[in-house]
Amino acid sequence: MRAQVACAVQQGVVSAPTDAQWDMILSSHPATCVIAGAGSGKSTTMILRVVFLLCHLRANSQDLTVFSFTVESCKELREKLHRVLSFEQWRCLLDPDDAQNLRVRCERMISTFHAALYRTAKVAYGDSAWFDFLDQERRDDVSGTEEIDHQIVGSRLQDKQRELLNTAYRTLFNEDADFRQHVLAMLRLECNRHTLLGKDTGEAKAVALASKRDLELTRLVSARWGDDWIKPGVDPTPCVAFRIDNQPFYANGRVAKTGMPIFLSLDGMLDGKSLFDGAEMIGEGKDAFKVIHALKVKRDNVQRRCDSEALHLNATRRIEWLAYRLKYLAGDDFRNMAAPAFPIQLKGEPAAVDLVEAFYAQAAFIESLGMTVKGCTQDMMRTLKPKTLEAHFAAALGRFWPAFEALLARQAQPIRTFNRAFLDLGEGAAGSFALPSDALRPFTHLLIDEFQDISPQIVSWLREMQRRVREQGRAPTLMAIGDDWQSIYGWRGSAPEMFIDFDRHFPVHAQLGKPQECRMMDNYRSIAPIISDAENIVREVQVKIDKKAKAIKSTQSGDHGVRLIVGVEPRSNAKRIAEEIRAQLDFVNALPSSDQNKILVLSRSNAVLAQVRRAFGTADGVRFLTFHAAKGLQGEVAILCDNCVYEDTHMLRNAVYRASGLFRQSYDACARDEARRLAYVAVTRGIRRVVWFVGEPKGAAATFVQTR
Repeated sequence: MRAQVACAVQQGVVSAPTDAQWDMILSSHPATCVIAGAGSGKSTTMILRVVFLLCHLRANSQDLTVFSFTVESCKELREKLHRVLSFEQWRCLLDPDDAQNLRVRCERMISTFHAALYRTAKVAYGDSAWFDFLDQERRDDVSGTEEIDHQIVGSRLQDKQRELLNTAYRTLFNEDADFRQHVLAMLRLECNRHTLLGKDTGEAKAVALASKRDLELTRLVSARWGDDWIKPGVDPTPCVAFRIDNQPFYANGRVAKTGMPIFLSLDGMLDGKSLFDGAEMIGEGKDAFKVIHALKVKRDNVQRRCDSEALHLNATRRIEWLAYRLKYLAGDDFRNMAAPAFPIQLKGEPAAVDLVEAFYAQAAFIESLGMTVKGCTQDMMRTLKPKTLEAHFAAALGRFWPAFEALLARQAQPIRTFNRAFLDLGEGAAGSFALPSDALRPFTHLLIDEFQDISPQIVSWLREMQRRVREQGRAPTLMAIGDDWQSIYGWRGSAPEMFIDFDRHFPVHAQLGKPQECRMMDNYRSIAPIISDAENIVREVQVKIDKKAKAIKSTQSGDHGVRLIVGVEPRSNAKRIAEEIRAQLDFVNALPSSDQNKILVLSRSNAVLAQVRRAFGTADGVRFLTFHAAKGLQGEVAILCDNCVYEDTHMLRNAVYRASGLFRQSYDACARDEARRLAYVAVTRGIRRVVWFVGEPKGAAATFVQTR
């Protein structure tokens, strides 16, 4: 292996591994934890580990999976692996079938967790619809290049998803008195809070404007439809369907017997064709608005605030269905179930979201920690202060989530969520399903990138898969590569403790003892002052692996570490930041050579990035990214336009953490640590310079006020 790598280095296929990288590539332990610091060249080292397994240890490619978190990182790794395995001295050592179908093998060996789960669940349970993709057209087969990306907890729900959540919510509100009591208690508490805080004038104005044009919009849509939808039992008169802040919003008509509202073409479509062109306007003067945009706003309001079950017609076949139901079925088939639709803001959450969306987000968070929602909420009720918003929410969630899952199971084609599938295929459900040998083979040898971002539910799933591999007489191996200092997804259920306490979560081998630990701390990206400043940021992180990086790149004239600019609030100083971008671009353009990313402009807020982009314009080599999206990238200069600080209290998630029994700290303490780790990630994107704009030097930014 060493001789062939030396040959590949001479040919420019790979760079020469260091001694620390060789320790990882040639590890002979069945469980290896690789601590790979920022800029340590772990991707190339991972590829060489795969080469070692396939070409020299003769592992079968069908027994090997390399896990990465995103579609883009998988694509990048596949291309690197294909290029390296195409090197003739390695290609000739491959299994002939692998060599002949190399690109296909590379595509299958490298996978997201969700793509591998999809394939496993399909074998275990047969075909299922997936809640996560109800609004997307997907092929049944996800081999090849198509992948299922990691779903972000709390991401915006789509129409069909929201419809199912609302159906479960309204039904339970009518049928479960305890659930109804908790929902009404939350509504009272939220109303009291808004009374104390006062209304958001911007939102109030938007609601008033949307309501002002809504009757005209409703009549306009009805006119485009004509009279075909008016059947016996339908009242086609526009009627108030719901109110927001006492502002009325209209349905096109209603079921006469029950009053159930009927909406026409909220998506602007009829039989797959648009009812309006993109230029048609509604309203006059400064209040004029494009019809297609007005409909989008209305659809969002209907989904979020309509407090009763409603019908939505956007195709002639739906009219025929409506006529049949009205003629042959009982009137209570169109029952009108009123249930309050309102936004809720749990303490510690950045913004208010609709109640069903809050249910979905917090349930997904609980499941990501490897717990059932019902069991967790029962434990939480023992520690939450009674009669608080969080206590009522937890009690309601514990009743809502099983009802929602039961609704999914009752569909003509049963629907599953990925989170639930991870739980059902994990350790907690051992013995409840069967998997043939072929389905388990890909879990024999696992390489997991960015292991610090893994969630407990995925750890449980992987342990169960490898337990079953052992039962079939094979010897599984696992190599975890990561850096706990770069763990920045705790808000969606990731837990760096899985990596920090690797030897506790992955059993000790009876003969070999604890898992092997490798450290790759040479930093090939950043100069020493940047590395030193970044390490100062994480010095106050309470739970971490102690380590120190070594800068390989030498510091040149003009290079510097973090230059903190205090008193320049990024949200109101886009022009000042744009000036800095231009100055730094002049510096980079004067260099003899530079990275393809000359300047990375980073913020936690997309709104801030949009303001700065407008003030600056565009230029080759200047990229605008969130701190999270920039992970894995580098630029000659990193310009940070946001602070990293957590000063809140999240009572609900503190209770979830206590119920899990997994963590040494509260959720709040973990979030404070994560804020510093996020700053570390942002700072270590810079190669030669880092410039950091903050309004007030607190949190991670305070590090540089104290040390300089």
